[in-house]
Amino acid sequence: MINIADVFAEFKSDGLKRKHIYETRLEGIAGLPGVRAKINEIAIEKMRCALAGEDAAELEVALAQLADEEARIVRAAGIGRYNCEECADTGIKGKGYCACLLDRVYNQCYGAVDIGGITHGFDDFDTGVFDDAQVLESGKTQRWWMERYMKVARKYISDFPDTGKRNVLITGKTGLGKTYLLECIAKEAKEKGIDVMLIRAGELFRLFFDHRMGEDVDLSFLHRADLLLVDDIGTEPVTNNVSIEYFYELISKRLDAQKHTVYSTNIDDLQQRYDDRIASRLNSKEDSLMLLFDGADLRSRK
Repeated sequence: MINIADVFAEFKSDGLKRKHIYETRLEGIAGLPGVRAKINEIAIEKMRCALAGEDAAELEVALAQLADEEARIVRAAGIGRYNCEECADTGIKGKGYCACLLDRVYNQCYGAVDIGGITHGFDDFDTGVFDDAQVLESGKTQRWWMERYMKVARKYISDFPDTGKRNVLITGKTGLGKTYLLECIAKEAKEKGIDVMLIRAGELFRLFFDHRMGEDVDLSFLHRADLLLVDDIGTEPVTNNVSIEYFYELISKRLDAQKHTVYSTNIDDLQQRYDDRIASRLNSKEDSLMLLFDGADLRSRK
């Protein structure tokens, strides 16, 4: 796995390469070299006027007109300056990292899911695949619950970060659509511009193990992501309780930092799988919204 320092260095290098390619392509645009030559000529004359104490107002106007002309020519050529217009390829947006840089870190350093590659979302969520005939113990059908959960999940993202309860725990046996819903949440969040990471439990606990074994693994981005989605907790291997301690630390730090986290699991007894501390935090009625999936395995209906 690539370490974060290498990803940052590669990102900076890519930006420099992009700048060089951009400038090279500009040189071939008809009319542009002449405009740039005039800009340089007038800029030198403006500097001379400044040193001599002469009025350079007309030169300022001429420079502004030439700058507009340069921009018009570049636009007409259809050549983009940056891969990411949001941060101008700096990787920095506002007081934090831009999504273009975070995507690289999450995918390359953490083995997170490429959310940009998720093709399904809430708009094409087909609740018709869920059974609407059998009434469950809750008094509702599987389809009724899925339609409700879809609305709850979508509202969670539309209200973000003012979600009321910061965390969501999605539980239920396999084949009921938990991962699908989790991916819909991730896709919607990314489209809204939320700093979101989706990671499978197996990858998460592998990071814990590698860190414990002394490898160069920076876990800080797991703690700081505005929205962390962890799929299938309980399916990961547990190594001498080390992974449990790391998991507890992750949950606690994110709660303390008031970050939002969504977990999915097919484990009925989280206390038995982990311990009282983890189970109590995941099942906290104060901090967590519970979505209990029930009904028929979708794979059995195909």
